[in-house]
Amino acid sequence: MTVPDVAGMTQDQARSTLESAGLTVGNVSTSDDASQDKDHVISTNPAIGKSVKKGDSIALVVASGNVSVPSGLVGSSQSEAVAAIQAVGLQTNVVAQYNDDAASGTVFGVSPDEGTKTAKGQTSRSTSPRAPPRPPLPPLVVTLAEPTPRSERPPPVR
Repeated sequence: MTVPDVAGMTQDQARSTLESAGLTVGNVSTSDDASQDKDHVISTNPAIGKSVKKGDSIALVVASGNVSVPSGLVGSSQSEAVAAIQAVGLQTNVVAQYNDDAASGTVFGVSPDEGTKTAKGQTSRSTSPRAPPRPPLPPLVVTLAEPTPRSERPPPVR
């Protein structure tokens, strides 16, 4: 007999499948994996398809539901950062903020911090520079010449 393919099943579904095959569930551990939803089987030990005997214990590794915010986002382009964040199953929220030290179009901040574990599907905020605010314009002052009395105006040209 071989270990049934339980990858992608919920932990309960995998347990039922293994027990129906005459196997028992051994140690269950968790791992961060963006490709699987929380509590879904990532792998088994012995591996799926390996030969086992009836009654053998099969260890399961299930997804924790957590992912790590990718590293290397600060200094990368906004589009690269968004793609990397979405690739691990996080949502993105880009905030434009004035910063003298960051090149235009690059990320200079990430929240939660790079490498931080967070629940898959949560929102990660990346901060990109924007143009500095325009200084306020000075008030417009117009000085008009004193009006010329009518009697001193030249006659209209006809």
